[in-house]
Amino acid sequence: MKPVILFTWGYYGWGNHTPDLVKAVDAVETSRDFKPPIFVDIRIRRSVRAAGFTGPAFERLLGKDRHRWMKSLGNRFIETRTGPHIQIADPAAAEELLDLAIEQAEHNQRLLFFCSCQWSRCHGKIACHRTTVAGLVLKAAKKRGEKIEIVEWPGSNPKDME
Repeated sequence: MKPVILFTWGYYGWGNHTPDLVKAVDAVETSRDFKPPIFVDIRIRRSVRAAGFTGPAFERLLGKDRHRWMKSLGNRFIETRTGPHIQIADPAAAEELLDLAIEQAEHNQRLLFFCSCQWSRCHGKIACHRTTVAGLVLKAAKKRGEKIEIVEWPGSNPKDME
């Protein structure tokens, strides 16, 4: 049995180009013989400067069938500015993200969970809460005996292109 693949992704730099982003992601996933993916927003707060990702803007672009907001997987530090720099609001919500990924995989659709951070790691250290969320999902999958992989979108091996 092939593992279910989930993608992580940071939208940094795409805020004014969301229609182009969706078109590109859909084209890549279609070329890989998958349906256009579902996007899961794991930010605790959606009031941001990036026009395409502020409030419900991205959800309106994609429609409710292809977008979920899981505030429960957001980084509480963003609201409190106290304690550790990464504090997942409700770590148990990783089970819901895993359920959604498995459900979508049955329909040949992959899941891409995202926040705004450009890099998930910096100099080998966790720099973004989506890495912590990925770890929680992997732990939940292991506990259930589910085979999954989590990679940064677009995945696959890097290639030199001109």
